[in-house]
Amino acid sequence: MEKQVRSIYTNEKFLEFQMELTKKTYCEVIDVVGDSPVLTYHIQEEKWIPKPKEKENAFIYKVSFQKDDCKFECSCHNFEFRGIVCRHVIMVYICASRKIPSTEMAKRCEMNTHRYAIQF
Repeated sequence: MEKQVRSIYTNEKFLEFQMELTKKTYCEVIDVVGDSPVLTYHIQEEKWIPKPKEKENAFIYKVSFQKDDCKFECSCHNFEFRGIVCRHVIMVYICASRKIPSTEMAKRCEMNTHRYAIQF
């Protein structure tokens, strides 16, 4: 998976993806709900909240997976915001398959995307 992303994304986006891979160690799949065409994975993520509370909190994220066209949607909306798949979706990819579909790669983050300077 990492090799696949490295060949497509820019260096900056690849480093962001590696950070998501690291953060996935705090996530686990706790439940899978749904029938054949659409599955909903519940991903629990442990987060440490620093002072003054100093406690661990568990957050639940929902990832919807459409088997027919291999589309994913996470409740954190990280892909829509930053253009890379989030750690919650990575957990589902590991459970469902080993490769990220090209539809889940943001075109704006690819190395071969043309950049234009805008002058005012």
